Amino acid sequence: MVNSLPRLFAGLIDTLDQAGQSVTDPYARSQVFAVIDILTNLAHRVEWKRADLQASVNDLRALFAEIVALLGENAPCPAALTELPEQLAAAATGPLSDDLLAERDRLSRLLIDTMERCAATRAQTPATVAEAIDRLCNAYLRRQLDRDLALVRRPLFRRMSQA
Repeated sequence: MVNSLPRLFAGLIDTLDQAGQSVTDPYARSQVFAVIDILTNLAHRVEWKRADLQASVNDLRALFAEIVALLGENAPCPAALTELPEQLAAAATGPLSDDLLAERDRLSRLLIDTMERCAATRAQTPATVAEAIDRLCNAYLRRQLDRDLALVRRPLFRRMSQA
């Protein structure tokens, strides 16, 4: 799951507030609290980019379609997984909510549930199917990590070390 923006902003604000308490220079301290004020006001106005949410949702739906195809073309599923292909197919092909953030979170929860169910039934699942599902899930997680890392800007270590 991805942290929510309100949670990220709250963490930033709390950290800056704690750090600001130990700043002794009045000017620097006022700057810290000015940043806290700005972040507090921005927190209610900022959203995830729609294109990023759409990419995550599309990638999850494609992953679910691949897992459904894999389960459908191989040996019978363990009893605990019999409903899984239907649930994943509905998620892969069903209508999308206009709220992409909620949709991404819903599909992410389904992925977690899928991975947990597959892990719990691994001994009853044909090894080739279990390994293929693992590869698909790991590839999705890697793509998501790469997408997230591409959005991270280079840290300002040089400037931080000179402070």
